[in-house]
Amino acid sequence: MLYKHWQYYILNRLWQEPVRIFVAMSCVALFAWRHHTVIWTIPLILGIVAAALTDIDDRLAGRLKNIVITLVCFAVATIS
Repeated sequence: MLYKHWQYYILNRLWQEPVRIFVAMSCVALFAWRHHTVIWTIPLILGIVAAALTDIDDRLAGRLKNIVITLVCFAVATIS
């Protein structure tokens, strides 16, 4: 009984996604801090955020829509 309870939490995607994003951002921050290349931090963090935003939906149409919206938003932010 206890095993099934823990299995539910381990396989739950509600906490797996944020943990994966946190680990990726932490690795980028540690890499930039360790190698004194702070200028790389912002583009890499933005890339992680963009990847996380496009990976929300499981359907192909939803992912394509998220990719297009993310590209448009980042293009507007870059141009402005």
